[in-house]
Amino acid sequence: MRERDHRWIRPETATVRVRRWDDECLLYDTRRGNTHLLSPVASCILHDLPCEHGATLDELTSLSAARLQRGVDAELRAEVEAAMLRLQALGLSSLASS
Repeated sequence: MRERDHRWIRPETATVRVRRWDDECLLYDTRRGNTHLLSPVASCILHDLPCEHGATLDELTSLSAARLQRGVDAELRAEVEAAMLRLQALGLSSLASS
């Protein structure tokens, strides 16, 4: 399986509270008591990332492009990849088991 075909999921145990203002998104992780400022791309991903079946980077890039009214390009794809790695480090996303 190619890296771009891996499916990302949002763990069902991830419980967060989100506040949005224009392009800003503040997330409170109720499990850990941590607060994080998310980029607009990370905010879109967190909103659109399913728990069960997950989504590939290409799918998340397309969803983010639509929500942010941007074109799909290498820059957006890089932002999506960076956001997924950050969300993974925060325990808010993971790679689905094959």
